[in-house]
Amino acid sequence: MTSIGDWAFNGCSSLTSFTIPNSVTSIGDGAFDGCSGLTSITIPNGVTSIGVWAFAGCSGLTSITIPDGVTSIGDEAFYRCKGLTSITIPNSVTSIGAGAFQYCSLTSITISNSVTSIGVGALGCSGLTSINVDPDNNNYDSRNNCNAIIETASNTLIAGCKKTEIPNSVTSIGDEAFYDCFSLRSITIPNGVTSIGDRAFWGCQYLNYVTIPNSVTSIGVAAFLGCCSLTSVTIPNSVTSIGNEVFAACSSLTSITIPNSVTSIGNSAFCNCSSLTSITIPNSVTSIGYYAFDSCFRLLKVTVERNTPLEIASSAFSNSNYQNATLDVPKGTKALYEAANVWKDFRNIDDCLIVTDKITIGEDGMGTFCSTLALDFSGTDEIKAYIVSAFKPSTGEVTLTRITDVPANTGIVVKGAAGTYSIPTGPGETIVSNMLRGVTMNTVLNKVDGDYTNYILAKKNGSLGFYAVVDGSTLSAHKAYLPLPTASLPSGARSIKLVFEDGGTTGVSEASHINDNGEMINDNVYDLQGRRVTKPTRGLYIVNGRKFVIK
Repeated sequence: MTSIGDWAFNGCSSLTSFTIPNSVTSIGDGAFDGCSGLTSITIPNGVTSIGVWAFAGCSGLTSITIPDGVTSIGDEAFYRCKGLTSITIPNSVTSIGAGAFQYCSLTSITISNSVTSIGVGALGCSGLTSINVDPDNNNYDSRNNCNAIIETASNTLIAGCKKTEIPNSVTSIGDEAFYDCFSLRSITIPNGVTSIGDRAFWGCQYLNYVTIPNSVTSIGVAAFLGCCSLTSVTIPNSVTSIGNEVFAACSSLTSITIPNSVTSIGNSAFCNCSSLTSITIPNSVTSIGYYAFDSCFRLLKVTVERNTPLEIASSAFSNSNYQNATLDVPKGTKALYEAANVWKDFRNIDDCLIVTDKITIGEDGMGTFCSTLALDFSGTDEIKAYIVSAFKPSTGEVTLTRITDVPANTGIVVKGAAGTYSIPTGPGETIVSNMLRGVTMNTVLNKVDGDYTNYILAKKNGSLGFYAVVDGSTLSAHKAYLPLPTASLPSGARSIKLVFEDGGTTGVSEASHINDNGEMINDNVYDLQGRRVTKPTRGLYIVNGRKFVIK
């Protein structure tokens, strides 16, 4: 006999032991699937492959030795071998299939240096505390003793455990990386991570704390499904969509913040979030999937920031929500919602909502901003909004013109005392001339883009101005940058001076006086009105962006 065929002993639940003859070289798919009474099995050295589901459901197996000749372990080969606590993977193995050891009771595992392929969710063992990769493996690593498997080339964490510490060099968390990691209590995702894969934290029942950094732009399907101890989540404003079932069955989730960057909420995204009491749907959302908030029985307040009702399916909410929850909509839009399909099913509709967006200004007193809402700055002088209306190549100056009515998705410069301001929405009239470009998600910029050179607002050596970006720089979501025609720039220009139409000059002194390190290399003197002074006398002046007194 040279092989054990597919499903040969499938479902032989009374089989307790088996010795495979030395002549056998392959174990077929599902060969011992469901042999729950099997407690002992010997695999001879001649075996080179273990098929899909070969030992799946052999819950009585506590240990197994894979001989040196085996080169591949098939998908879900040891799936639901709940008694399996230890296993040795020999150096001959080159591939480990998807879900190969899912729902086993392994506490530690070492990946040999010969492994070149590991399938999605290969581990998925809730009791794992130690994961190591042989240092000589060229495809995978466990850098910084992180207790995880990282795909070296892509910096993707593909398998973790309850003791994993994600290194800062990781850029993505792969599909099913922490699948059913029952013992995981908390995890910190570093700022370099841009994506969280499908079912990445599926079934992590005791996960009660997770940080999602602003670098993350996508969260996969069912990424946090069944994380029933998770009480609150803040989705960063770099995320544009909430996929299907992302937070489904997070039964302890009482609050969720959806940022203005999100445009879609997927099917069953918050289904069975039975502790959720309120939800705010921002103006940016253009689609809500089927059963998105189904079975959220404690949901008593639904806030919608859109002035025009969105078309949604009746299954988006439960009947109890339509009967018991209050629908808060923008002021003056009640009649629209009372006439709109599905929204009109809410028994209580209140249009007292004044929609605002929050802007934070740092200690420098200036910054850039871009909102997905149309904003009205007419009600306050504490914070002012400006567009860049003109560029004067001869002096390296841009003119900033104050505006009060800012359309959605418009890049602006904001100026005011340090603090956070709530700005109400406005009519959003069209701006004819604005040289700034706003972004609503993290955006990678290069110094030169076609015929334009890109500048960002920054402070260097005490001076605020627009400075040329470094290639590969990431501009944060809801910020703005300034692209200027390269041909019109002064030779070697690295910085641009700011001139405000409503009075005052700030920033760098001239466009061509910044060295390669971004340092000021001139001592030009200006008066407090921004005028060049060649022979200063006694008084207060600006030198390299700083105040100087000449006595």
